[in-house]
Amino acid sequence: MKPPNDIYKFITSKIKRYGPLGVVTYTIKKYAVEFLYNTGLCKYFVINNRGIKYRFAKSSVSKLMITLPRIHDGDVSEIKSLSSSGSVVVDVGANIGTTSIPLSEHVGDGGKIISIEANPITANILRDNVKLNHAKNIQVLQLAIGERSGLVNFSNLDHDDINKIENSKSANVTAVPMMRLDDVLRDYDKIDVIKIDVEGYEKYVLQGAVETLKKTKALYIEYHEANTMDFGYHREVIKNILEEAGFTCTLSDLSKHVIEVDNLIAVRR
Repeated sequence: MKPPNDIYKFITSKIKRYGPLGVVTYTIKKYAVEFLYNTGLCKYFVINNRGIKYRFAKSSVSKLMITLPRIHDGDVSEIKSLSSSGSVVVDVGANIGTTSIPLSEHVGDGGKIISIEANPITANILRDNVKLNHAKNIQVLQLAIGERSGLVNFSNLDHDDINKIENSKSANVTAVPMMRLDDVLRDYDKIDVIKIDVEGYEKYVLQGAVETLKKTKALYIEYHEANTMDFGYHREVIKNILEEAGFTCTLSDLSKHVIEVDNLIAVRR
């Protein structure tokens, strides 16, 4: 608990920044969000994030759409700069659709978004959000993506933005199918952008995408050292794989997250 003096400084700083009415509004909003989330009543509400609708599901990312509504703006802007109307975009680790759905209008009716999410609960929320937005150019696949085909254990945490492939068999995991991108995208002649956000499993996604990379123009990859170290490799491994496959790699200037990330942009040379 904060000492009284710290609480006073905290409150006065917020009043100075937002004004008395703004602080009251923020406080009411914060407690209302927590109440709806903790009781499960949130599922009856829809979040309107600048024209895009998200079901206020029991999902930490859903809650972020209220408390930090612009958190994914940088990611979406970077992918938009790499794509255009008619593009084919693959979203590996799509979560509830915070990248896929904003890109739907950008690629248009002639484009396509393949939105892949491994966790079955999160994938159902994703499907619901796609329907809410009438995004007919989004195909949802409930799959883990990796270096092989088979079943894998996938975590099932309330913080759905950090769910990932797990080696353990604890109560908080569920068995999900895994496929290689080479198999999922075999029938596509070209891919404009692949976005990968799989909490450290990026190396294995790329190992299962040898043929896919040959027909891909660009990639946008979450690049966080702590995540990759959970799987026993340094993030530089990802960069090396991409450079050997013919891509030039740079770091994103726009990606902003709760944790510090160095998101990677790879463009075919």
